[in-house]
Amino acid sequence: MDVIGRLAPSPTGLLHVGNARSLLGAWLAARASGGKILLRIEDLLPDFAGHEEALLQDLLWLGLDWDPTPPGLGTVEPQLLSSDAGLSQWAPKQNSWQRQSLRQDVYLRIFKHLQRSGLVYPCICTRKDVEQAARAPHRDDQAVAYPGLCRGRFSHVSEALAQEAALAAAQGRAPLGVAWRLNITALRPEFAVLPNSWLDDAVAGPQWLAPDAAGDFVLGRKDGGFAYMFAVVVDDIAAGVNQVVRGDDLLQATEQQARVYQALRQVAWQVSEDDQDTAFWQRVRRSLLPVYGHLPLVHGDDGRRLAKRNQSIQIRAIRQQGVRSDRLMLWLTASLGLPALPDAAAAVAHWDWSTIASTPVVFGGKELAAVMPTDGHAPARA
Repeated sequence: MDVIGRLAPSPTGLLHVGNARSLLGAWLAARASGGKILLRIEDLLPDFAGHEEALLQDLLWLGLDWDPTPPGLGTVEPQLLSSDAGLSQWAPKQNSWQRQSLRQDVYLRIFKHLQRSGLVYPCICTRKDVEQAARAPHRDDQAVAYPGLCRGRFSHVSEALAQEAALAAAQGRAPLGVAWRLNITALRPEFAVLPNSWLDDAVAGPQWLAPDAAGDFVLGRKDGGFAYMFAVVVDDIAAGVNQVVRGDDLLQATEQQARVYQALRQVAWQVSEDDQDTAFWQRVRRSLLPVYGHLPLVHGDDGRRLAKRNQSIQIRAIRQQGVRSDRLMLWLTASLGLPALPDAAAAVAHWDWSTIASTPVVFGGKELAAVMPTDGHAPARA
C-alpha cells in the first residue's frame, strides 16, 4: 500500500520551531517511503483562521512541498503569496491543498448519519457542570472525563434546545445551543480499529491508551461547527491518509479518533449505495487506523514545551532576523537523530524511525543563537 501522509497545521497562530520539526518528520516519513504528502489547513475555528498565508510561506521557506489534493476535498488551488514572503528560487512549487472550513457541508451530511443511528446525543452541559461532576465523592482522581450527564436525558434535540433556552433566560444570558457527544456505550466492538487499546506507535513503540479517558467526547460544537476529533477522521478517510506523524501531545487523542473510526464503520453498513457520499462510505467500510508516529516535543530552556505565543521561536520571526533556512534545517534534521543536513530533500535518504530520541529535545537561547547570521550581512539564501 502506498503511503499517504499529511501536513496539517492549524492557523490559530504562527508556526514555531517545534511545529516545524513535527511537520518535517511527517514530510520525511512520507517521502522516504516514496509516498505522497498532502497539505490540510485545519481552520475549524472561525475566529482563529488568519495565518494561512504565513503557514504556506513558512512551509515553502523550509523546503517542504506537498502533493496535489484531490478535487472535492475542500481543495484550494495554488495562489500568489504576498511580495514580502521572503521566499526565493529555492522554494518548492506549490500544489493545491485542503481547507477544512470549505468542508462544513460534508461534515454535516456525514454527521447526520451518526445522529440517525443514535450514536450521538445532544448535550447542554457547561464546563462547570462537568468539573462539578468530576469532584463528586468516590470518583477517581483522574483527568476530567465527561460522565454522561446528558446521555439519555433528552428524547429529542428540541427538548434539549428548550431546556438550554430556559436556563439561559433564568441566568440572564444568550442561549449557547447544544453540543453533540459520541455515545461510547453504543459502539459495537466488532467495528473497533484499536483492539484492546494498544497502539503500535512507530516512534514510541507499543502504547496502551486509556480507553474512554475522555468519556463521551464532543463531535459537534455548540456553535454549530464540528470538533477536530470528528473532522480530522472524516478527512483522513476521504483523502486515504494512512500515515500520521505528529507531536506526542496528541498521543492520547489517538484513542478518541479510533472511536470515531469505530462509529463511522458501524454506520457505514447502513448507508445506501445511492448516498451522495457513497465513495466516502465505501472507504469507511475498508478503513483501518493509520500508522501513527508521535514525536517527543521541543522544549525551551525553561523545560516547558514551545507554544505559539513564544514569538522569539516563531519561524516567521526567525526568518525576519535574517536566518537562512539551511541553518535552521541543520538543527531540525539533527534533532530527529539524522545527520545535520542543510535541506529537507537531502535528509530523505537518511530517514530512520529508530534514530528519533524518546525524550524531548531543547531549542533555547543557545540553539537560537547558533542559527543566527554571524556576519551582519543579508543572507544569500532567504
